[in-house]
Amino acid sequence: MRGVNPKMIIMLKNNASYKVLTILLIILSCLNGPVIANTAESILIKENRETFEITVPVSKLILILPKDGFKSATPKQREGGTKNPRYFKFADSTSGVTLSGWFEHAKRFEGVKKPKPSSLMGIPLLYKNIDFIKIGEWDSVSYDVEFQSNKIPNIKANLVR
Repeated sequence: MRGVNPKMIIMLKNNASYKVLTILLIILSCLNGPVIANTAESILIKENRETFEITVPVSKLILILPKDGFKSATPKQREGGTKNPRYFKFADSTSGVTLSGWFEHAKRFEGVKKPKPSSLMGIPLLYKNIDFIKIGEWDSVSYDVEFQSNKIPNIKANLVR
């Protein structure tokens, strides 16, 4: 099975109203067994001429991301959520779009929910314009995060296979 609809990424990148857009994808696939950090259950990224293929070898899902300005941006020092061996991150510095996410076992998916209250540097993040949407097969929630004087649009999209 193949993953994300490239038109979704292109559509989001071309939306001029979004200065910075973060798409958090939690890809819930058919991983076999418990969470264990080994090569079969760690992220594998194959770079092709025009796309990146992102998968976990034990899963049956491949996320195909058009290169179109994206470069791998997975942090070298991993902490918190980025410590997951199935985490990935790509960024397009020209458009300001960031695509990050991870593959997870479908049984761990609890449904699409509003963002949980959180803070950055001790300052609460404000979530506004929360909207539950369907993008093709993806169940999603879009929202704006306000931090100090910045407004950052987000889409958290989930695909269960």
